Amino acid sequence: MSAFAPVLRDDWLAAPEGLALIPDGTVTSPAGFMASGVACGLKPSGALDLGILHALGPVSSAYVDTTSALPSAPVQRNRSLDTARLRAVVVNAGTANAATGSPGLDDAHAMAARAAAAIGLRPEEVAVCSTGTIGDRIDLTPPRRASRPSAARASGGPSAPPTTPRRAAPSACASGAAR
Repeated sequence: MSAFAPVLRDDWLAAPEGLALIPDGTVTSPAGFMASGVACGLKPSGALDLGILHALGPVSSAYVDTTSALPSAPVQRNRSLDTARLRAVVVNAGTANAATGSPGLDDAHAMAARAAAAIGLRPEEVAVCSTGTIGDRIDLTPPRRASRPSAARASGGPSAPPTTPRRAAPSACASGAAR
């Protein structure tokens, strides 16, 4: 019997053979991964809204995206990437950057470029994911302000002081800093 919860959808991918749950694990439990999250003002609630997951070396990667006939700008951009070269993902919540046309695609490229520069990767090694309001372009001003503290923790550097209009938030690790 699998340790994973049963899949209740026919279109869901099964866990790969040999994959085991890590009790109380996080995205950084496997060796070689760093993560960070911050509240940078994309969500009016002040909750965490920008995160980076970074593999410190080459990794096998894959992703599943939408079957929608109208994919968001980040999905369109990610579909152009070579998944064998992905080493990071930058994720925002608050604005889906969907139904935004070519300006939204430019924003997705800009987010990837900023995240890549902050953690020492090339833009084509960074996937972009966005969730939130459909039809609005993402305001890149808050993520720009937050990218440095988030990237410092995601790249293994010391926790950076808050530089956003909101508080700096803990990463995916319970300690508040990426391990």
